[in-house]
Amino acid sequence: MTTDAEYIKIAEEAWEEAVEIAKSTEGWKEEKNDKKTGDIVESRKNAKGRKIYRCKAKINIPPKLLIEAMCDTDNVTDWNKTLTEAKVLKKLSDDCAISYQVTSDGGGGMVSARDFVYASKKGYEGSIFVMGGKSVEYKDAPSPSKIVRAVNGAGCQMV
Repeated sequence: MTTDAEYIKIAEEAWEEAVEIAKSTEGWKEEKNDKKTGDIVESRKNAKGRKIYRCKAKINIPPKLLIEAMCDTDNVTDWNKTLTEAKVLKKLSDDCAISYQVTSDGGGGMVSARDFVYASKKGYEGSIFVMGGKSVEYKDAPSPSKIVRAVNGAGCQMV
């Protein structure tokens, strides 16, 4: 059984890896570029040969309010309509938690809903707020019924 300290270590290591990936400059290929909004989606292969994505976008909201909204996991579905459920399963420390999210169907039914169990850390890299982590197995997570349990490698959001 994984201890809280081990989950915190997993979240911290994933946070560090995600920041390193997000800040990297080598190997990214532009997939989409919305000239109106300036939003950019890029991709590259990670060390394991899997395709990963990076999105850069400007959001018209004061950073402080965005950070507060992102950190309020239990209410994130109020504004993030790609999620149908989100809740903290266990607070590990002031900066780390295990959460559960369910995505909505996408692409007109072409992509089925997914659920995630995610260990995350929030903190600052210099003046940049970062919330990041990766999927974990957690004994008290809801059991997937008809939903596909998805697994995310290290990833983050930066403000």
